Amino acid sequence: MRSLFLAGVLTCGIAAFPALAGPTPNEHQSLFSDWAPYVEIDLWRASDAIPISEFENDWSNGFSPRRGRNVALMRNLAAAGVESNDWRIAYELRQQAAVDSDRETLEVVRMYKQRQPPADSATFHVHAAYTNWSAQGLRVGHFFDFSGIAGSPLRLYVSGAGYTAQPRYRQEEVSGTVSYLSSGSYAFNATQTDFNSRGEFPFMKPINATATGVSVSMAADVLLSDALFLKVKIDDLWSRMRWSNLPVTRRTINSDVSGTDNEGFVNYRPLLSGRNQQVDASFPIMRYGAASLSYRTNAWQYGVQVERFAGVTVPTLYVSRDTGWGVVSFMIETRFQTVGFGFDYGNFHLSLQTDTLNPDRAKAQKVQLSYVWAFL
Repeated sequence: MRSLFLAGVLTCGIAAFPALAGPTPNEHQSLFSDWAPYVEIDLWRASDAIPISEFENDWSNGFSPRRGRNVALMRNLAAAGVESNDWRIAYELRQQAAVDSDRETLEVVRMYKQRQPPADSATFHVHAAYTNWSAQGLRVGHFFDFSGIAGSPLRLYVSGAGYTAQPRYRQEEVSGTVSYLSSGSYAFNATQTDFNSRGEFPFMKPINATATGVSVSMAADVLLSDALFLKVKIDDLWSRMRWSNLPVTRRTINSDVSGTDNEGFVNYRPLLSGRNQQVDASFPIMRYGAASLSYRTNAWQYGVQVERFAGVTVPTLYVSRDTGWGVVSFMIETRFQTVGFGFDYGNFHLSLQTDTLNPDRAKAQKVQLSYVWAFL
């Protein structure tokens, strides 16, 4: 991801270099006075049940799921481009992922990872859904200025992106029951569906899954009064990724009795049936929305923000102060219980959020960085 991001920055620089070298000072000003290069990085990941660093381990450290629904979420964006008062053009790299499960299912996964059978005979109802999408492409957007609510100024931003470069997609869902009988024996009644753009099937030629995608997003800034501001943003308001030759596996496990091998892995005595195939399919990109309302008085600003992603609502309270040498912000997010710090100076913005200062125990982390460099 780092190399692709740097390639985007270099591409912007190379494209601008001949123009910078050629014109006279007056021509230089007329060509570039309205345009500025910018970079944006937005990284966020959060988990209910387990610290992020422990996902690939045996879940023996920090495992503390919520009652009922548990999620793990990720949204990553890296973009580089140019913008003017009316237009924005950027090359962006994106990745989104979501795991949706419950406490009972996660307990089964934890016991399996630790090769730990239940103390007594038990039946578990399991359900888990997983989606992971990534792609990159060019986004073009335009700013519109209107008289909004009761004549208040409204600035609307509408953008569209096309994705053709290195798309990846994984959508997996498992549901059913797992029963522990005794002495390491299990009974299964479960189904699994797995769409995997990087999947491979036994005894078949390498799979070449391809995709193209489109995304339309919008954002709006509304000045409700001299001191009251409203911001609304919806990413992927409308979107579609169309896949060709996408590998999909459907399996049914219906076994009365099964056991474990010497290493503790489950051996179903096989009543395992299923089908592998390649399909043409289309899927929307997971939508993200956010709305914030803020009030400014003198050097202080107070606000509340509500984000919505993958069916999860994330409220945040924040306060900021203009110190004269920059705007300092403090925020509290209540869904994943994180606190954060932000700093703005001119065209530079940085904010950090986490639920703990120990990165090995963090269940939620967020980093936002952006910078617009104006031509002289």
